[in-house]
Amino acid sequence: MPTTALRLLGTTSPRVRSPWLAAVEEHGWQSTHTVIEVVLPDRAFILQSMTMEINRYGFVNLLVLHPVYWVRRDAAGKLSELSKTQLEGTTQESVLHIEINRQSDTALIEKLKQSLQLVLRDVCSATKDWPDCIAQMETVTSELIEQKKPSLQESIEFLQWLKNGHFVFLGYREYRIVEKADQFGFCVVEKTGLGILQDGIAKVPGANFFPISTDTYKLLNTDNPLMITKATSKATVHRPVFMDYIGIKQYDVAGAVIGEKRFLGLYASSAYTCELDDIPLVRSKIILPLSKVEGELHGFKNFDRMKAISHQE
Repeated sequence: MPTTALRLLGTTSPRVRSPWLAAVEEHGWQSTHTVIEVVLPDRAFILQSMTMEINRYGFVNLLVLHPVYWVRRDAAGKLSELSKTQLEGTTQESVLHIEINRQSDTALIEKLKQSLQLVLRDVCSATKDWPDCIAQMETVTSELIEQKKPSLQESIEFLQWLKNGHFVFLGYREYRIVEKADQFGFCVVEKTGLGILQDGIAKVPGANFFPISTDTYKLLNTDNPLMITKATSKATVHRPVFMDYIGIKQYDVAGAVIGEKRFLGLYASSAYTCELDDIPLVRSKIILPLSKVEGELHGFKNFDRMKAISHQE
């Protein structure tokens, strides 16, 4: 049966096969390549995420086909209508057919299939929960606005800048800071996870405790409400790079940090083409020091001056 003819609703399992190993009667055709096929509801980042996982294995993409159709299926997932244009009662589905250099190791083929399934799970989770991540970003921004502190304005504008198309939201989760055996650490607030940080995906270790050093805890207890850094893991969605980590600290009435609302994702391509003075927080670290440098900016002495000014800010 063709891949598109029957799809179990709610599943994203890819099919990886080597048609030259089987008779024509089984598949209806033969190929000297290994073939990867998947059909799923259309969404962002499918093709990029699939191909980057294939590339991670060192395989060569020899042929990539990615048509999108409007389809109608019955309750069992059986295809009843296929169209290139939208018809009443139809939904969009992506059909991916990727051919890579021939692989005869069945164990490796199965491993590739499983890893692609995890990638598609992350893609579906991230895109499905994207609006909810945006809503959470709006909530934390509003919480900062409500404090009515002029010192928070750049942080507020930075979060608004992220939300306005400059950040690819992949996940969100809340953490609280607790002390166990004289050591501080983060504990996951269960059922707060979205996207790739859903409880069922980013599973919490049995201890449910991520220790942090005393020095790190002291660094957390500052007036700066944001933690902006790189995550320790690479994205499985969109681009194969270390994810960007945006943390918004949560304080108690005494001003001590008691938790964090954490976003994981990637800066969008538009973020890398922005003028520096259009990026909140960054502009205060770059534009102001530049404005205090006199004369030519390319001289080595001015470079030293810029460093000195930056350390003074």
